[in-house]
Amino acid sequence: MQPSPRQRNENNSAGPISGFGDPLIIAQYQLFNKTNSDTNKLSHRLFAGGGVKFPLGKYKLGDNADPLDRTHQPGSGSFDFIASATYLAKIKRAGFNVNVSYLQSTMNKESFQFGNRFNANAIFYYQCNISKTLFFPNIGSFVEQSQKDWTNNYYIDNSGGQIIYAHAGLDFYFNKLSLNTAVQLPVHQKLNSPQPEMKYRIITGISVALN
Repeated sequence: MQPSPRQRNENNSAGPISGFGDPLIIAQYQLFNKTNSDTNKLSHRLFAGGGVKFPLGKYKLGDNADPLDRTHQPGSGSFDFIASATYLAKIKRAGFNVNVSYLQSTMNKESFQFGNRFNANAIFYYQCNISKTLFFPNIGSFVEQSQKDWTNNYYIDNSGGQIIYAHAGLDFYFNKLSLNTAVQLPVHQKLNSPQPEMKYRIITGISVALN
């Protein structure tokens, strides 16, 4: 019989950390696609699927490492499994996207297991055209919820919790190049103490289409 988890606090400060994270492969199946040639009518699609995260990122610290050192590594050291769904809707130049995912973690070789995680977001956007460039200003909300991490039959008290972010972003598309920018501010957070509260997030990304 598996022993009952006991509670304890883990406190540690971490310095700068860098390295590659774990690669993730996700496949989704289109459940329906109701596309209207008339842009004045609603077009929408629904996808669902899942994937696997592989433990190839930087992680290993050794048996005596503090549990919080492990949570700040780029990799996790474990195979994890993800279920996800995506809903896309558009009418004229306005659109609405919803994404939900659930990550089921497993224990790694150092007897550490990250808490299972649920993520959801809803984004409203509007398409603007200037010459060959497309602009998509967008607003929305992000929800992130995580269970406590687990190590050697203990839950780590200062891990896990819930945060809700207000999101504002602007995406640019030019030919095969895209630039994504966003600012996210927490409007609600309930973290298992003691953990520092989030102040804000700035997100940027560049993508190049290969086809």
